[in-house]
Amino acid sequence: MKKLIGLTIVSVAFAAAIHGQTPGPSGGKAGGVPSALKIGQITVESRGLFDTADAHGAFYRAANALHSPTREPLIRAFLLFREGDAYDATKVAESEKNLRALDFIKSVTITTGPPHDGVVDVRVETEDEWTSDPNLDFGRSGGVGTWNLNLTQKDLLGSGAEVSISAARQPERSENSFELIHPAFLHAYWDADLLLAKRSDGSEVKIGLTQPFYSTSTPFSFDLLYDNDSRNERTYSGGVAISSFHAHNREGRAVFGLSLPGGGAGAQRLFTGFDWLSTDFGLIGGAAAPKSRRYGWAIFGYEYAHEDLTKLNYVDRDEKYEDFDVGRRASVQLGLSPRSAGSDRMMEELTVQFSSGLRLGDRALLVPHVSFSSRFGPRTENQIRSADVKFIWRADSRVLQTLVSRVHVDDGHHLDQDVQFFADGLRGLRAYPAFAFAGDRSAVVNVEDRFFLGRELLHLFAPGAAIFMDAGRAGPSSGPFRFTGLKRDVGVGLRIAIPRAESTLLRFDAARTLDPAPLTHRGFTFSFGTSQAF
Repeated sequence: MKKLIGLTIVSVAFAAAIHGQTPGPSGGKAGGVPSALKIGQITVESRGLFDTADAHGAFYRAANALHSPTREPLIRAFLLFREGDAYDATKVAESEKNLRALDFIKSVTITTGPPHDGVVDVRVETEDEWTSDPNLDFGRSGGVGTWNLNLTQKDLLGSGAEVSISAARQPERSENSFELIHPAFLHAYWDADLLLAKRSDGSEVKIGLTQPFYSTSTPFSFDLLYDNDSRNERTYSGGVAISSFHAHNREGRAVFGLSLPGGGAGAQRLFTGFDWLSTDFGLIGGAAAPKSRRYGWAIFGYEYAHEDLTKLNYVDRDEKYEDFDVGRRASVQLGLSPRSAGSDRMMEELTVQFSSGLRLGDRALLVPHVSFSSRFGPRTENQIRSADVKFIWRADSRVLQTLVSRVHVDDGHHLDQDVQFFADGLRGLRAYPAFAFAGDRSAVVNVEDRFFLGRELLHLFAPGAAIFMDAGRAGPSSGPFRFTGLKRDVGVGLRIAIPRAESTLLRFDAARTLDPAPLTHRGFTFSFGTSQAF
């Protein structure tokens, strides 16, 4: 307990120091517009799938006729400002980001006109994706084929709701599911989620209602969840399952957040609530099943968040813009689970997270994230340290290309028996078998140079290509962590983006191993999927 208190004090001091180092508002101006101005007229233009002035033909006219365009009131509901409000450039930028996150909208642009009569007019332009979306996600990585046939109706009756029916084959199970998602349940930004799933090895029922901190000005948040999930799990060594067991997980969570005044350029938030977790295990094959776990966590947390958004296209989703947050974020969460809550002894849990991005000129970003979590009781349990760093560089060259690289490291100590980290064809080592390397530690490095045509063919497809290198390892936690003994591969790939569909990419890769691997020989491995490999 003393160790936990010490770690908590250090973590809080660290978060406070990060907050203290963050510069406050520059004052006077907001996006070049005097801060005393108010919002004038808000004009919303929601465009359909295709602009028939550019896309001629019966196919495009029929697609527009069958498509149900996004309704203007729904777009207005997600704006963080109203006519007559004080002008705030941050809310304008956050509104654009939040609208872009809705998966039935292809692109969003919010612009402001010149000031006049003490107001500034705002224009919101959106372009739709397909709302009726029959979607086939498929892939083959590490010698394992996966697929997911999904029939989705987005923006149902103009409400923003999404209904999805799917059948899937994953590496360890098959699954049929029904899911209803509503991003504006009762109120904009109230995210409701209902999931019913039947698996070859179990089932799941999940009901959730969440309002996140979707803006630095959001006064409160809440997260309500019930989840009943059962499935078979396995542990691996050398690419072979050495034990299998049935896991039945149940969770009930109610966590509330409050934004504190005086956050300066960012936001300070406090969290409290309750999270009840129960996991029962049954042995199927192997030496022994993990010990069942029950916790009733009373949660207390603090977060400092300073958003600094950059939008880039031609990174993961071709011409579609993505939002990258290079601001500072630090959080500390403490959980206390007394015996009366279900655990067989008093337990404490600590989770610390920190991220702070960096702009390297106009075309390059460095986005790191580190975290630490552990349970404390008679001894330390399930201690996990993780780090993830992503580097993005848009080259200034005649050929449109972007270099994307990632380093991801997991380091575990006294892990629960059902927890393992992997380096394999499913997790970044594209030429190696699924579950090839497993242990208490893992490290994966990916470097990929992506080339883009820069335009759509037939207003439907945007082809591209890539060359890449992967390296990684996983193994026991004994000894210092060194990037030695990495397994490596190199390869080339074809990319075909589909900008107006939610599955925005078809990826085909050919990778060659450079080092020995279990259950396979050196040579080329072909993998494919409907998303980037990392």
